[in-house]
Amino acid sequence: LVNISARSLVNKTGDLEYILANYDPHIVTVTETWLNPDIRDNELVPPGYRIMRNDRESRGGGVAIVVKDYVECIRLQGIQNHESVWCNVRIDNAFVLLGAIYRAPNKPAAYLQDNKSYLDEHKPRNG
Repeated sequence: LVNISARSLVNKTGDLEYILANYDPHIVTVTETWLNPDIRDNELVPPGYRIMRNDRESRGGGVAIVVKDYVECIRLQGIQNHESVWCNVRIDNAFVLLGAIYRAPNKPAAYLQDNKSYLDEHKPRNG
């Protein structure tokens, strides 16, 4: 698992491809993607990976999770009006809840509490 703050993923696709090729992570979480709906997923990640995004409607922000194609990762509905993307990832015989979250400096501390509540409500019930 690798986490990066891109400050424009479009301008950092070469850096992302370098990380994917040289470190071979199964999952990369990305904050400050600065993406919009006009940018296609295949412009961002190479073959063998897929991307789950939550783009900010205004300038800046945004989050994403980049996952190898063979990793079982089930996207979950996120928190409305929050910059986050969530998925359940299978590791061996269990699922783990994984999220990419961006909290802008002007967001109140309650924003973090909302994410904790989301974690509590959506954590996998492994048997």
